[in-house]
Amino acid sequence: MRLFCILLVVFSTPAFAGFKGAMVYKSDGRAQIVQPGIPGIAPITFDKVLYDTCGCWDAEANRFVVPEGARFVRLKAQAIFQHGDAPASRASVRQIVIKRNFETLNNWYEDRPGWAVGQVTTHVATTVDVNADGPVLPVKPGDTFIVDAFGWDGPESKPVEILGINGTWFSIEIVE
Repeated sequence: MRLFCILLVVFSTPAFAGFKGAMVYKSDGRAQIVQPGIPGIAPITFDKVLYDTCGCWDAEANRFVVPEGARFVRLKAQAIFQHGDAPASRASVRQIVIKRNFETLNNWYEDRPGWAVGQVTTHVATTVDVNADGPVLPVKPGDTFIVDAFGWDGPESKPVEILGINGTWFSIEIVE
């Protein structure tokens, strides 16, 4: 009788119990051009799935979709931008924002709703890494999440690239 109870516990526990989530990334050679300024804000595209234990990734629409039964999520993203060509005397801005249902998340980062800002004032680096990391959020099944990108090097800005070197990624964790 004791052996039967032990086997029942072992076989009734899923292999990934305790973690549900997904992570996608932009692979080598998949750079994406971002036009400068507000009109150039665009969603970052991801072409590779590292894992998806929740069935959250919608590759066709390039977004995470909250599954049935999920009540809370934690989201993180990182984008690696090429360095700008602005003079060293002027700051360059690279930003990413995680949006829920195509809207910025209110009151995330002290009234900077979801924005993570990277600024470069000199040309000592070759890339700019920008991270967005937020608190656990209440969600409803069907809520969607995307990552938008923004770049600006001043009035004469040129388009910049988001590099596909496996450092540009987006993740979701279902928190229970």
